[in-house]
Amino acid sequence: MKKTNQTINLSESQRDKIRSIWEVFAWLDHCRWEAKESYNLINYAYDDLSPAEKILTHWLSYITDRQMRFRRIWEVGGYVFSTLVRTYTKEKDKKSSEILSSFLDEDKRDAKLRIPTSKHESELLKRIYGVKEDDPVQFKSRYGGTDLTCVLRTLTFLESFNRSIVEYISNVVNRCGRNLDQIAVSLHGLTYLQRRRIKNEDFCREMMDEIQKEACEWREDLKRNTEKVLESANMSFDRYQSKRLWCALRDYVKSPEFSVLFADALNNGLAAWWRDPQEGPRAQMHIVELPGDVWNNSEIISKLLLGLDDLPKTWKSPRIVRALHNTLKAKEDFPKSKYYPEQFDVTFDFVPRMCENRNCNFCFFGPYGVEHICNPKEGNWCSVALGTCGYHSMCEQEKCMIFKNQSKYKGYCDAPSIFGIN
Repeated sequence: MKKTNQTINLSESQRDKIRSIWEVFAWLDHCRWEAKESYNLINYAYDDLSPAEKILTHWLSYITDRQMRFRRIWEVGGYVFSTLVRTYTKEKDKKSSEILSSFLDEDKRDAKLRIPTSKHESELLKRIYGVKEDDPVQFKSRYGGTDLTCVLRTLTFLESFNRSIVEYISNVVNRCGRNLDQIAVSLHGLTYLQRRRIKNEDFCREMMDEIQKEACEWREDLKRNTEKVLESANMSFDRYQSKRLWCALRDYVKSPEFSVLFADALNNGLAAWWRDPQEGPRAQMHIVELPGDVWNNSEIISKLLLGLDDLPKTWKSPRIVRALHNTLKAKEDFPKSKYYPEQFDVTFDFVPRMCENRNCNFCFFGPYGVEHICNPKEGNWCSVALGTCGYHSMCEQEKCMIFKNQSKYKGYCDAPSIFGIN
């Protein structure tokens, strides 16, 4: 696994400030994963999908998570992909290309997935997306042709692993050790290695045959020499340009929904390891990179809040946060099991609600802190988590770090003075 040991030169006061900011984002991250209402839920087409089928649906949906409304991906795309996965796991006598073709109108060559049977019973699709009961449910990602090459590669590869992404990962772990680094590289090899940029109209039968052939060859190589093949895959794995991979892997480790499903789909020995908060993957979250998004890359965060004005222009948020982590982890008051780069992904929710709307007057880091919106009452939703990020987290006044230290974070951000907010 290619790693970076880059650090950022910080004064002691800068270090203390950034550590305190990290405390707040770690607290928000805890709130984020505390309740299902705070994160994306998939609109499955079936109530009886197995844990392994749900994990594969989740992985395929994330392949298409690029520059589209995320709710459409999970609610419409998730419905289509869960139908595709059910067909894929039940009709094992058919090749992946044959199954995927049945969801495409090859005459139109538009890279749009269509459920072959028209009737559906999803009230969400009817009421929100206007898909009538007898209309075919359709989904097309922004980069349809390219994304479908990744979907086909994935499905073809998993044919030799009981058509289960969990079984594939189990195989890698058993051969290469219980390490999130190796799991990340293996997921890159599964889906994104040899990725092609394909126009929608170019995704055709000839292209599918070629992709399937490449996937089969890599699969056979992996079986013969897993470590060597993964080492080769690592050479093309860009840690800082793998947003969807890190998001999915993060969910399998941290999500109250998907971490349970993932463990349930594993065999007994690995399931116990996956669930172990001290020795399992959760203790390796410091390995996972910040996925990186337009909101993570906000200069309000990097320059006005963190005060990092002189970094190379090519550095985006994943590299910046990793370098900060490398810098801070040398001190005992910054345990890597408690603070890690992926926690900054809460800025995906924080920046559009707070920074873009110039809500500095009730921000942790503004002139007044959160004193105007913190209304503690046990048994109610936390008004701070709800107001700043939209997270559903119960108020725990007695042990709440934010309630006890409201004044600690005031005035950290330069945005109010830049924007003329008093």
